[in-house]
Order: sequence, then C-alpha cells, then structure tokens
Amino acid sequence: MGLYTLGEEFHEAYMELSSISSISVKYYLLCHALELYLKSFIYSEGTSLKKVIEKGHSFEKLLKSIDAKKIALFFYQKKIELFLKCYIHIIAERSLNIGLQVLKDILV
Repeated sequence: MGLYTLGEEFHEAYMELSSISSISVKYYLLCHALELYLKSFIYSEGTSLKKVIEKGHSFEKLLKSIDAKKIALFFYQKKIELFLKCYIHIIAERSLNIGLQVLKDILV
C-alpha cells in the first residue's frame, strides 16, 4: 500500500466522521492525511523511501524539501482542495501554524 493511498484512507475516514463533534479526532485524521500526501509527493519526486521516512512526522522537515509550485499543482491535480487551501495559507503567511489553523477552522 502506497503513501498516497494511506493518505486517501485517512482523508476518507475524516469525511466519514465529519458529522461527529470531536474536533481533535477530525484534526488528527486530516493532519495525518496531509503528512501522507506530502510524503507521497516527495517520494514521487525521486526521494528514496528511506529518506522520506527519516523526515518523521515533522511538517517543517517535509515542507523544506518541497517545491511550493509543484506541491500546489499536485494538490490541485489530485482534487484535494482542502489541502490546497491549507498549503496556500502556509505559503502566503509563511507559517505552518496558520496553515494548520485553517484546517482547524474548517472543522468547526
């Protein structure tokens, strides 16, 4: 099972649970989906799986190794609008925290 497919599963789990009131559960699912989508993109750009795994769960490490225009196009082409919106905020505000806050705001 690939990183992208796992990302889709977490994203789908979020969609299935979108009616529950637990923001923390939904936020966890979305953040994990975002992490897996980012890792799948990095891997698809030629980084070895070992190097991708070494980045751990750090969004900052993942984002440092990504070309902003390419990942935005990736999200757009995959029709993952929610994450494209989050990523645009990360780039525009130059802040990971603001981008992740966008995800939280969407959940409320």
